[in-house]
Amino acid sequence: MKNYLNAIRNYANIKGRMSRSAFWQFVLFNILFWVAMLQLDQITRSFFSFKVFSTIYNIFIFSPSFSTIARRLHDTGRSGKWGLVLFGVPYLLGLIPLFFASTELSVWLNTEIIYTLRMYVSLTMTGVLFYLLSVAGDVGENKYGPDPNTGKWIKGSH
Repeated sequence: MKNYLNAIRNYANIKGRMSRSAFWQFVLFNILFWVAMLQLDQITRSFFSFKVFSTIYNIFIFSPSFSTIARRLHDTGRSGKWGLVLFGVPYLLGLIPLFFASTELSVWLNTEIIYTLRMYVSLTMTGVLFYLLSVAGDVGENKYGPDPNTGKWIKGSH
């Protein structure tokens, strides 16, 4: 829980590094809270026409999620820009049909071939990101800061 709260507090901090264990602890609690929000959506579905709680949570957790991804990539010696591309593109591909829901373009965007292409691109990019987040971090200091596993990390980067 400590790593989840640290990520929330450091939602705008993309500097420094984050260890694998701290990152995956953040992911675990993020999933648990997201499932809780989905349960609240189920309970209140007769009151709202859309998933209010999970939508609010997704908006709330976007920035902390991106900053933790950037710091985790820094731990592996990679730029946080990889996270922007590999995390942001699938996210945006999922939102594209919502922006054009009431237009002619909506029919084309939801054709089987375009839908399949969006799905494969998203799954491929998510798979690459998952791999990059799972590899061991650099031992010792790298250009993004000290090793978070040594206990000498910069305040707010763990």
